[in-house]
Amino acid sequence: MKLTVLLLAAALAGCVAIPKYVPPPASGNARITVDAPNAGISVLMDGENCADARMFDKEDNPSARADRTFTVEANRKIGLYTQWMNARGMCKVMFTATLKPDRRYLLSGQFDGGKCFVTLLNADGTPLGDSDGQLTQVDFGAFGGCKAK
Repeated sequence: MKLTVLLLAAALAGCVAIPKYVPPPASGNARITVDAPNAGISVLMDGENCADARMFDKEDNPSARADRTFTVEANRKIGLYTQWMNARGMCKVMFTATLKPDRRYLLSGQFDGGKCFVTLLNADGTPLGDSDGQLTQVDFGAFGGCKAK
C-alpha cells in the first residue's frame, strides 16, 4: 500500500509512469459515470490491498470524454482513487467497491464541512440498495492495506 500511494502521488505529479488502464468489455461489467468535471481517476486493480494502480491516458480519461463514463470489472473488488478541484483546493478520495454486472453507476464527488467524499449512486442519481455495489471509503494514508475510514 505504501508503495502504491507513493507511486500514485508521483505519477499524478508527472514523475513516474503508471501502466495505462485498459477497461474490460462493457458487456457483463459495470459502467461508472463521473459527475465531477476535470476529475482525475486511477483504478486500483487489487481492491483488497489498494494496489496495482492503473491510470487513464488523456484521451481515455472519463472527465475528458463527452459521456464521462468508464467500464470496470464487475464482481471483483476494485479500488478507485479520485481527485478533483473545488473552491477550497484539491480533494483526494480513495475507495473500494465490488460492483454488479451490467449495472450503471454515478460517482459523485462532494466537499462538505471541510471534508471531501464521494458517493456511489444508481445512474439516475438515486441511492443504491444494500446489495447494489456499496463503496467503502478508505484512508488515503493507510499503509499496509486498505483501511476503512
